[in-house]
Amino acid sequence: MPNEVKTPEEGELVLHAKVFATATRIQVPGLQKLATTRFIEAAEANLNHKSFAEVTDLVYTTSAEEENTLRDVLVDTILKKRSLLNRPEFANNLAISLNTSNAAGAVAAFRYQDFSLGIKNNPLFLGEQLPATVHNTTDINITAYTPSANPEVPRFNGFHLHRSVLSAIHRRPAEPPSPSFQTFGETGQALDLQRYDLLKTSYYLVYLTELLKVIHRDHVNIIGALAWSFIESNEFGSLVPHHGLLTLNHTTQERTYRRSMFDYVNFRSHVWK
Repeated sequence: MPNEVKTPEEGELVLHAKVFATATRIQVPGLQKLATTRFIEAAEANLNHKSFAEVTDLVYTTSAEEENTLRDVLVDTILKKRSLLNRPEFANNLAISLNTSNAAGAVAAFRYQDFSLGIKNNPLFLGEQLPATVHNTTDINITAYTPSANPEVPRFNGFHLHRSVLSAIHRRPAEPPSPSFQTFGETGQALDLQRYDLLKTSYYLVYLTELLKVIHRDHVNIIGALAWSFIESNEFGSLVPHHGLLTLNHTTQERTYRRSMFDYVNFRSHVWK
């Protein structure tokens, strides 16, 4: 029988956490290094079998003073384990009206975005209240919780681990964004029409233009953007979604560049001039 991998007991993780906190507080380099290593090993092993919340609950059984010294190491360990530091993703699944001349369609699209993005991004990134669209919708309970309403409120309201997660995302280098677009029903189109792919070209040009605004107006250090993808992929278990910048003739296996490939590359012309 194969050797069974033993997972550290919950108490062992807490013990390593307390040793780490103590070593950090009294500044003993050797003990601090050893305690950090053991703590990370125990945290990672537990993450293989437990959820993010379960591990944080274990560690935060330590005292309030020790929480501050454990926080950054714990966050980095968890985010590395979950690959969030290497591949952070904030999907911008924006709603777009099918008929741009229809005012009601535009209102519906913005309403969708208020619920999809605004409900999280307004307070998280802008420090603003939830969108008025959300507040004015009936039968949605957004009543502020108080300790008297729910005894768990003090535990999760303003939980400072969230600040560490956001700080870790901001201070770590991230991969360039990778926009992608597929034209609905393109599989049934003629190859010549697929090569022209005006919709994909328009999407990429708008996306890259907005990235320029982020660079020059918001002063974000963006090093590039990767188009997804170079060729068609079996991303969803099918070759039907055409994300690639090349078309494929499934009879002759010949690949041909799309218009979007040239427009994407030529977008750098503002740099060359």
